[in-house]
Amino acid sequence: MPITPLRLDVAQLESLVNALADQFADRVAARLRDVNAVPATSPAKHDGPRLLGMKELRSRVSISSATIYRLIKDGKFPPPKRLGSRSAWLESEVDAWITSTIE
Repeated sequence: MPITPLRLDVAQLESLVNALADQFADRVAARLRDVNAVPATSPAKHDGPRLLGMKELRSRVSISSATIYRLIKDGKFPPPKRLGSRSAWLESEVDAWITSTIE
């Protein structure tokens, strides 16, 4: 079956382009609403003390694990809190160390 060319005048073409633009804008707006929606299962805001694991701690203070443990041994860095077999640092203590190091 041969394809017949579509013949539109300027007004028809403009109307078609506007309709497609409106559909596109509606789809983009709907997608943005979906992306920005807060999930129903989002955790509640917690105002208590926050704990940092080693990975986040290293990123926060920009020093290696070995240096962190050496500073702990020398009494120059806050020691971790034991959580069973794991360790974590209180964010407030780390923030205080950062502030004292900067000053």
